[in-house]
Amino acid sequence: MLLLMNIQTPTAGSTARSSLTKTLVGFATLSREQAKQSLDNVSCLKGTDLRSSQKAEIAKLQEVIFKDLLILKVQQTLDELFRSGQLPFRLTAHNVKKLAFDEYTILFYDSRIHSITFTVKIGASFKEVVKLAVLQRVAGWKSVL
Repeated sequence: MLLLMNIQTPTAGSTARSSLTKTLVGFATLSREQAKQSLDNVSCLKGTDLRSSQKAEIAKLQEVIFKDLLILKVQQTLDELFRSGQLPFRLTAHNVKKLAFDEYTILFYDSRIHSITFTVKIGASFKEVVKLAVLQRVAGWKSVL
């Protein structure tokens, strides 16, 4: 589909690649709106004379990229918690679902904890909110044992 829209893959030094890298590296400090704006600014996803069907496809692609960034950030956070000994077992994030403007659910590949739902307030660090939600849920799981 990208070939039909005449969109080129970003090169190592391109603005698009650096924008995605900055978004990924600094995501914990960005609000969702800032991260979304960064994705909107990626030049390889923009076009000047696109048809509405192409714009719809690009919008879907941007949402997929944003979702993948969320899953990646959640998994990095889970790995940090496990390495630091704060999690008694390794968790793998399968999916992140956006339920409302500021509410998310993380689905796990784990029989002990299936999912966690949390709210991210404006200005809060996504990473810190995920840490807190996971640690609270794991604490509840430990008390069951």
